[in-house]
Amino acid sequence: MRVNHLFLPLRRGAAFYAEFPKTDSKWKCFPSPYFGIMALMDEHTLKVLEFDKVKEQLRGYASCRLGLDQIDQLTPRTEIRWITNALAEVTEARKLLSAGKGIPMGGIHDIRPLLQKAALGMFLQPAELLDVRSTLGASRRLRAVLTKDPEATPLLAQLGRSLGTFQKIESEIERCISEKGEVVDDASQELARIRSRLRITHSRMVDRLNAIIRSPQYRNMIQEPVVTMRDGRYCIPVKSEHRREFKGLIHDQSSSGATVFMEPAEVVELGNEIRELQIRESEEVERILRELTNRIAAELGPITETVNALAKLDLICAKARWAEANNACEPQLDMRGRIDLVRARHPLLEGHVVPIDVRLGDGFNVLLITGPNTGGKTVTLKTVGLLTLMTMAGMHIPADEGSRVAVFSKVFADIGDEQSIQQSLSTFSSHMRQVIKIVKEADSHTLALIDEIGAGTDPEEGAALAKAILKELLDRGTRVVATTHYGELKEFAYSQPGMENASVEFDEESLRPTYRLMIGIPGSSHAINIAARLGMPEGIIQSAKEMFSPDRAPLEEMYRAIEEDRRAAALGRESARKALAELEQLRKRYAQELEALRAKRAAVAAAASAQVREIVRKAQEEAEAALAQLRRASREGRETEEARERLSRVLREAEEFRRQTEEPETEAEQLALPADEAAEVYSEDAAEAPIQPGDAVVVSPYQREGVVLRIDGDKAEVQMGAVRMTVPLDSLRRARQSSKKAPPAVSLSQITLAKTQNFSNELHLRAMRADEALLTLDKYLDDARLAGVSPVRIVHGRGTGILRRLVWEYLKDAPNVKSFRHPPPEEGGEGVTVVELAVCEP
Repeated sequence: MRVNHLFLPLRRGAAFYAEFPKTDSKWKCFPSPYFGIMALMDEHTLKVLEFDKVKEQLRGYASCRLGLDQIDQLTPRTEIRWITNALAEVTEARKLLSAGKGIPMGGIHDIRPLLQKAALGMFLQPAELLDVRSTLGASRRLRAVLTKDPEATPLLAQLGRSLGTFQKIESEIERCISEKGEVVDDASQELARIRSRLRITHSRMVDRLNAIIRSPQYRNMIQEPVVTMRDGRYCIPVKSEHRREFKGLIHDQSSSGATVFMEPAEVVELGNEIRELQIRESEEVERILRELTNRIAAELGPITETVNALAKLDLICAKARWAEANNACEPQLDMRGRIDLVRARHPLLEGHVVPIDVRLGDGFNVLLITGPNTGGKTVTLKTVGLLTLMTMAGMHIPADEGSRVAVFSKVFADIGDEQSIQQSLSTFSSHMRQVIKIVKEADSHTLALIDEIGAGTDPEEGAALAKAILKELLDRGTRVVATTHYGELKEFAYSQPGMENASVEFDEESLRPTYRLMIGIPGSSHAINIAARLGMPEGIIQSAKEMFSPDRAPLEEMYRAIEEDRRAAALGRESARKALAELEQLRKRYAQELEALRAKRAAVAAAASAQVREIVRKAQEEAEAALAQLRRASREGRETEEARERLSRVLREAEEFRRQTEEPETEAEQLALPADEAAEVYSEDAAEAPIQPGDAVVVSPYQREGVVLRIDGDKAEVQMGAVRMTVPLDSLRRARQSSKKAPPAVSLSQITLAKTQNFSNELHLRAMRADEALLTLDKYLDDARLAGVSPVRIVHGRGTGILRRLVWEYLKDAPNVKSFRHPPPEEGGEGVTVVELAVCEP
């Protein structure tokens, strides 16, 4: 047997020398994930599955020649990583397109031939330099777009980073070449000087020639008063008989010989000067163009990589635009040889296309499709094969989300579209040659598509041969989709594990195919019914029904009944699918609304929290100012009363705002006391009686006990220890203890004795709020002075130092405080303040 010797590169730069059997078909080679070497793709398969027509559609979405060349070279591949990346790149490009951001592909030219010229040392023309500048500018813009959000489109961002930026080359070309493709005067100082002299000399030449034409001396000698160019020289048409009288050089003559074109002698020198300046100008322009070309040649490697990246990007964008136009999806790659197409459409069909659901490789490896002609069997074969090839070429497929496609090392197709309408021996032989090739080369990584297997010969022999072929491919693990009209094959597929029947649906009422594929149900050819619909005489139809095999008639009837039940079940599943899809849409919409609501709630909460902090900050500032005023003023003076009332108002408003925003859950929380402690402080029964002066009460929101001194309308003056405060009447709760009148006057010695009996020389302020701590400290120092206790210890803790600072600020202005200090570290250090008081004498 003859063999073809192929030298096939491995992935890591090694090589593999392989031998493959000689066949009549042509192959395209590409790397394989299964063997690590180049796999083979049958060109016959690409042709019958019309992969080139899909590429032709794709060409319509390319932006430049670079992309068109990439599409021409596009072929199915088998490297899983390459396919995965290619599909993901298209998905990212579609994301950018659908977001309205777009991918600016304008201004790209195929500059590969120009780069070759630069590499060979030839200089580029101005128009070619403009194409280079435009392409490099497009690369720079694309890089900025693709790398803007690398987290959203990581693969395109990586591709964008491979696009070079050549702003110096762009700027230099823009400086030297005008948009009209001309080298500008300012390209160099020498060029500007040459062109300036050229314009002056030319002006002098024109003036001299015009003077000659208008001169009476030459009026009769001149054939026509015009100036013309001959061989780059300025000439005047002179009558032939006056050429000796008209001094000058003859450069040309008319065809009749009546006119000679002469350069006047007096402008010859100017003409020579112009010619010399033109030569110098040409040399300077060439020098400038060569210098620009050398700049490009110096960056030849990076520019070439950039052009290659632009070509790849144009291919990706063409795939993305094609996918958007065809409502395609990214298929999931399957590593176990399974195909599951959901509502797949053939991309080359026009008009209303009925989607099909196809499964293969999950529970069965061979799918045998039966049904009437023109019912969609061949379209199903082509859809499975073509969508597989498209996936392996990195294209999205026209199917619904969730579709899965396997990657095969070989795909074979024997489609009957290429065969003659009349079945003959030669046609059967053509079929067999292709099927024999499939049988010889198929393995567990092969997809085989066989149309009308075993057709074109005696039905019994053809059916037997088809059974043997299908059994052989099944044993090899090949994935097979085949079509047939043979009834025996339906029964064979039913009895063989790993095979499954399928049929294209046929509407008995309209006698028309619906083109839907039903897996699990064998179909009937409906030949007699189709013939009747096409106009066959009724007598012949009836005779055919009578002649139909009595053994097969009940079986065909059973097939039709099963098909009808399957159709009803399919309609039910379709309704359920639509309902689930609508439910999923509702779920997504409500999830989005819930997320938006949560975000809005969080924003409102953040704003409220900020407002609370601001109000509390202002309240603390006002409280501190009021306390400072309280300490400075006389304890019984008018300013004292105003300061106390101001302090009460500020703290009450701050506490009320805090309660409203925090929404406490229980009454005990509203009172900021534990439930059992709150029950001990006041009585519900006692609260029903109106509060009178002299009653013991609990003041909310401070949760401090006091005695009512005076009631004025909805205000009450309350004595809380050493602090007297005016508060709203409705903020008072009667204490559990019985009502009592204002205490009788007692002597200072009696008060001192009473205070001394149960007085502690240490006060704990930790975990208190600032306002509560200062009120407690004020009362404690009054009690200490009356009890005659000094020094005393104020325990405020270290913490952030805020409470210590407030205590020290208070002690600076507090009356009767001699001094204060921190004790040694072993006695508390900065967490304690020791206060020396001026105690009261008994």
